[in-house]
Amino acid sequence: MKRTNIYLAVTLLLLALLAWGAVVYFNFAISGAQAQYEADTQTSQQSSTEQSSSVSTHAVAQDTAVARAQLDALLAPDVSSIANTLRGIGSTTGVSVKLGGALPEDAPTTPTVGVTIQAVAFSLEADGSFPALMRTEALIETLPLPSSVERFDIQHAAGADTWHMSVSIRVLTTSPISS
Repeated sequence: MKRTNIYLAVTLLLLALLAWGAVVYFNFAISGAQAQYEADTQTSQQSSTEQSSSVSTHAVAQDTAVARAQLDALLAPDVSSIANTLRGIGSTTGVSVKLGGALPEDAPTTPTVGVTIQAVAFSLEADGSFPALMRTEALIETLPLPSSVERFDIQHAAGADTWHMSVSIRVLTTSPISS
């Protein structure tokens, strides 16, 4: 009977060790599966974020396509068409606008997007009635061009009902300017 108890005890000990071994094995298997699941989840989330960002960037590019085309068209006029526009203001307001000159200037720095922005300073002279010159000035300030009035002078001519206007305007363009 003692031997039977010893065999039974050894058998139960072996079964207990085998059960503990199975528990340890399943613990490692479950931990490995959980780590793999977490890695797959993280990879999936990163891929989803990248795809979402790509879709968002593409949507922004499509949404701004019209605005970018309008901006390109706004900055595209060359120096001669800008000069013709400035001269044409006088015919609209009934005064004779004389273009004194056009000089290249330093343009504001731009980020490297492949587009070079040029600046041109125009000087204009006009003679006429005070209201006509003020309308001319208003049209110059509201040109459909990226421009700014740098200097505006108006003087009354002695002994006459005529006024003289002198304007300096700075216009930005993407067209090349020959020096």
